[in-house]
Amino acid sequence: MDMNETATIKVMTIAPNGDLSDVELPSGNVLQGLYSAIGCHCVDLLRLTDTLDMWVDDDGLMNGSAVNMPATAVAHAFGWTHQIYAGTVVLAEHSANGDTVSLRPELRAAVRGILGA
Repeated sequence: MDMNETATIKVMTIAPNGDLSDVELPSGNVLQGLYSAIGCHCVDLLRLTDTLDMWVDDDGLMNGSAVNMPATAVAHAFGWTHQIYAGTVVLAEHSANGDTVSLRPELRAAVRGILGA
């Protein structure tokens, strides 16, 4: 591994009950890390802004996952007002070439501000 590579990607999860957690995804297998963090086997991506991503369980609304009103509020704050979301979600950022990267502290603070946390 190159000394400049990061072994993990630092992201935030939002659980349906509103719990916010800092989670680390393995940089070598981001998809498997997302599956584990969300508790699913198929994810979908919402590009909330030009850098902020919200990863969701693609089957969350159909498989009985609890509605996630805090995540829905975050999505609505960024203009994604057409649906609600279910299950745990992951917030991360993406690089210029589309790779998932760590969530910067200022975006963590913005999400916490939206949720009053």
